[in-house]
Amino acid sequence: MTNQLISNTVPLGNIADVRMGFTFRERVDEVKNGNAHIVQLKDTRRIWDETQSVAITPSDLPQINWQGKPKAFVEADSIVLPSKGSFLKAFKIEPNDKSLPVVVSSQFLVITVKERHKNKVSADFLCWLLNEANTQRLLVGESQGTNIMLLKTSAVKQVQIPLPTLKKQNQILKLNSMWKREQQLTHALLANREAMITGVLQQLLKETN
Repeated sequence: MTNQLISNTVPLGNIADVRMGFTFRERVDEVKNGNAHIVQLKDTRRIWDETQSVAITPSDLPQINWQGKPKAFVEADSIVLPSKGSFLKAFKIEPNDKSLPVVVSSQFLVITVKERHKNKVSADFLCWLLNEANTQRLLVGESQGTNIMLLKTSAVKQVQIPLPTLKKQNQILKLNSMWKREQQLTHALLANREAMITGVLQQLLKETN
């Protein structure tokens, strides 16, 4: 699908701000009643393993006692992309008015659509695009390191991305949502079928004849 859009490409840094997450000098201690939420790599891995979703709901995140400056807080619709390792899946922080502010660790790059481009670029589309196979190959190509891949802010800003119209972006997102839903239904049907067959096989083993 993306190959049809390559004719109109721009460097990511032209349409979005890219910065490193906050660097904690000491170990991050999670608490029950903190004053901020924290996004770490283990959280995005858990979200993906449990839901196969790239949406981060702030209220589901661990809490910490934040004593730093508010400028470290990350706004809703920001995208977080791991800056090291092989798990380069991008996640989007969902709006949540009742939630505490969110701090993202330096394990991630924080990508936010520039204010003047928000009427041209959907954050949901940008998140989808960063996870699309062609873009993932570009990111891997920009990474450094042999044992552990590292993504630098400057390199990610230069990654060329296709930029279709907002209407086309919404069409892509709608089709992708339908496909994901179909995958979920298929997985559920196969799981039910497996459970039924397993039950039949176990019953046959118990029969004496």
